Amino acid sequence: MRALRRTKTIKSLLKAKRGLLVISCRLNPQLEAAAKNEDIEVWDSDRLFQEATAFPSLLLKFEQLFEVSAPVTISTENQPQVENFQNTSEQAKGQTLSESFLAIQPGREGSRDFEGACINALKYLFEKDLHGWHEQCETEDGLHRRDLVCRILPNSEVWRLILSDLSSRYVVFEFKNYGAAITQSEIITTEKYLYPSALRKVAIIISPHGCSQSSIRVIQGAMREHGKLILTLTVKEISDLLVGKDCGTDPNTYLFEQVDNFLMGLGR
Repeated sequence: MRALRRTKTIKSLLKAKRGLLVISCRLNPQLEAAAKNEDIEVWDSDRLFQEATAFPSLLLKFEQLFEVSAPVTISTENQPQVENFQNTSEQAKGQTLSESFLAIQPGREGSRDFEGACINALKYLFEKDLHGWHEQCETEDGLHRRDLVCRILPNSEVWRLILSDLSSRYVVFEFKNYGAAITQSEIITTEKYLYPSALRKVAIIISPHGCSQSSIRVIQGAMREHGKLILTLTVKEISDLLVGKDCGTDPNTYLFEQVDNFLMGLGR
């Protein structure tokens, strides 16, 4: 309410015709009513995302600033034809992403395209489960770079398990567009990105050919000895999840099975 009164005072001093207050949270009924009484317009987080939809770069900055993803549903009541087109396109979005994903050839030359395809796929698959989407993050000491770091939302069983049982607030994603299976060397490097004290204990590696048998033993050791969970997903697995989501399948179910099977099969 103090911000509302301050905005009204400034409007009066400047003899402005319009007063606008921008807030980073959602507008509650009490503030909305007070704003109407004071003749001040209030833009909350939802309104900011709504206004930024026509400007992708600005929308991305808002997502990074607020550490949330843009609302999945954006009102377009004044644009029914556009809404219908978007709904039709959404039905085949997973298939489109899958085809683009599968078209990328393994190797260094396609690494940038591979990273972009991975991020687009993850945003579609887990749009309600992860937010922040900080790409190419560098650690404070400058020694390590993670392809993607997201904050976990407790909206499904697998992410609640990671958040509560494994005490990991964040998940690290690594994208390895290698022509061969991932070796234990890459797993050891990824493990260095994980810090239990920073609530970052889970990593997911996406690659064309999965990981080697020796790297699986390193993954098991990381969990057994340090409580760090490293999962690997192949391009085919991601592709199947994308197409499956178009048909109504929840990708979190498959991810939960992977985590459950790994933990159940972990030896001493």
